[in-house]
Amino acid sequence: MNQDNTFALELTAMTLAHPVSMGTLRLFNPALEYKVALAPPVNVGDVPVTTGTHWQYFITNKAPQPAAQKWVEYLASEHAQLTFCQVAGDLVSRKALLTHPTVRSNPNQAIALDSLEYARPISWPGWAEFVRLYTEAIERVVFGQNTPQESLDILIAEINKVLANR
Repeated sequence: MNQDNTFALELTAMTLAHPVSMGTLRLFNPALEYKVALAPPVNVGDVPVTTGTHWQYFITNKAPQPAAQKWVEYLASEHAQLTFCQVAGDLVSRKALLTHPTVRSNPNQAIALDSLEYARPISWPGWAEFVRLYTEAIERVVFGQNTPQESLDILIAEINKVLANR
């Protein structure tokens, strides 16, 4: 467990994370009530930013090719995605499932799924800068330098600066 899952010192409940983190939040904090919000646009007039990422399947070249292909096809199937959504709290990535009632029963998941409307490819800036900014935002609240809203506003401005320079 890390501070993102347990809310360090129980003084803050703010996280900037991939929507799959909602399953982890539910696991470690079942009574936590929270709201998901889209990250704001970088520039006025732009669409909101979706912070989702997608990953790829890697299979060792020692695996029999037909079996490896079937495994990847299963992992990407509607059945597997719906099951993973229900059990682990992950979100689907198949466009055909974005309106499926199973994945839209939770309003926070619906917001995260709606964010895919704004998804666009960008170069990967890495995590180091964002982790530093996020940690500083938490520390400002924990050490009483800013209110949560003030610290979040600073964090948003700093993240937008990083994104604007990519």
